[in-house]
Amino acid sequence: MASLWPVRLGEVYTVISDGRISTLAQGAGAAITVCLLFQQLIKPIDEVYRFMDETASSLVKAKALLEVTASQPDEVFGRPSSGEPLTAPEIHLEQVLVTNPEKDKPLALYEDLTLPGGQKVALQGVSGCGKTTLVRCLNRYYSYTQGRVTLFGRDLDSYSQEELTALVYYLPQSTFFFAGNVKDNLVYGLEEPPADQILLDALSKACLIGEYEGVLCSDPAQALTRPVSEGAANLSGGQRQRLALARAFLRRPKLYILDESTANLDGRTADLVLTNLERHAQAIGAGILYIDHDPSVARRCDTTIELTNKIVTGARQTVGQSS
Repeated sequence: MASLWPVRLGEVYTVISDGRISTLAQGAGAAITVCLLFQQLIKPIDEVYRFMDETASSLVKAKALLEVTASQPDEVFGRPSSGEPLTAPEIHLEQVLVTNPEKDKPLALYEDLTLPGGQKVALQGVSGCGKTTLVRCLNRYYSYTQGRVTLFGRDLDSYSQEELTALVYYLPQSTFFFAGNVKDNLVYGLEEPPADQILLDALSKACLIGEYEGVLCSDPAQALTRPVSEGAANLSGGQRQRLALARAFLRRPKLYILDESTANLDGRTADLVLTNLERHAQAIGAGILYIDHDPSVARRCDTTIELTNKIVTGARQTVGQSS
């Protein structure tokens, strides 16, 4: 590494570089030369700062890794099934206080809330009133520190995660997709992939093939092999939502939870897809819980439940107009 010591001596610059001494006459050329040599001098200092920054980042990551390795086993996902039968169709929450596991702060209180089973139910309310918190509680993403949650006649904590996933199918507004093709993303999570014709039927019910706007491809036979990039970035927002809805036709849960799952669809397409899903749910004896601000979705439902505020003091249930 070069070591530079410019020293001004009267009308000349004496520069020591790599052990060699050179004398430069004062002038424009000499000034430029000195500046260039000075940049070489401070370049190693930049490397020191980069090393310090990477060291600090590595220490933070090492601390996080140590916290993970020292954490206790996840009791929720490792919990065995109790084997108890399902004795009731509805979901009931009584004096349930849901907390944020990361901040240990209360998020919502559900004093007395019942979600009827086997029906189309609309869950409505202003932003922040506890709709998404309720869903995360039912999926055990959030824990509750008091009260009781009964799901189909059994305590929520009595279910294994495998049982809970099979009984409650949650479809958020944004769903992640893996790089591969349409078929890979449809069958992900299924124990046994169904026949291709069943997959094509699901795509048809989701308006992704056939005589609809924004289909995957003009030839339905090639729909399953159409490439899908990471996050389905090569599909439109509407196509991504319909592909996520197509997955729902391949499941047989007791309850579908749709969290604004048609927000990127036009009214006609959304009506067609939801009608097909409601027929599928009725055929397998499942209920549908809609979380949506769209009044047209509420009009489809048998029951409307309105949550009033974030720390929920109650829920007003009104009978809506059945579709």
